[in-house]
Amino acid sequence: MNTTWNTTIDEWIVLSRCNRVAEQLFSRDQHAADEFGRLAYQRWILEGITPEQLRDRRAPGMSDRQRLRKWKQLKAKGFPGAMS
Repeated sequence: MNTTWNTTIDEWIVLSRCNRVAEQLFSRDQHAADEFGRLAYQRWILEGITPEQLRDRRAPGMSDRQRLRKWKQLKAKGFPGAMS
């Protein structure tokens, strides 16, 4: 197999973060997730805007909801740090 795609570990990490955020935003629409992932990668490389910043602009309450959901899951499992 001969390929011209040569990425560094740093580029791979950037791509992974962009794709993770895209999956969070568009979990049911793979085409939209792919487009957002490409957009997020370009914006981060060219303008320095992280994918998390783009996510928070597009869906401001999403990160708060995810943290709350994780907290509730930990509390339901009896995690000591989540007891209040």
